[in-house]
Amino acid sequence: MLAQNFMTAKDLALEEKELVALISLLGLLEREELPHVKYHTLNKDNPINRNTFGFNMAVWSSATDCGTVCCLGGSAEIIGGFRQKHFCYTRNVELHELFYPPIGGYTRWKLITTEQAATALRNYLTTGKASWSEII
Repeated sequence: MLAQNFMTAKDLALEEKELVALISLLGLLEREELPHVKYHTLNKDNPINRNTFGFNMAVWSSATDCGTVCCLGGSAEIIGGFRQKHFCYTRNVELHELFYPPIGGYTRWKLITTEQAATALRNYLTTGKASWSEII
């Protein structure tokens, strides 16, 4: 386990509850407890069910009978108990870049793995920058 030398909520321009949600999300990603799913193939045969959720950076948050699929922002909202789209329109430039990687939009976002997302999130929590260009 890597040392947890994260920046403070104040340094990241976050509320403490937001920081806790992001750290919790990082734990889920690094423990591989949040599976990457192909959103467009959600159906009864998908590995997630209505009581769980999966990860896909191309989907902010979408609940179906077969489960819920979220990106980093949508997942953090669920974990933190925030209203939907709480993080979606943030004015925090670095946080916005974490949630909307500057690497080509939906076509590329849907291919981001949970490992890559965890790296970007850990980068953000420790340096204040996701550094997607170094990951993808």
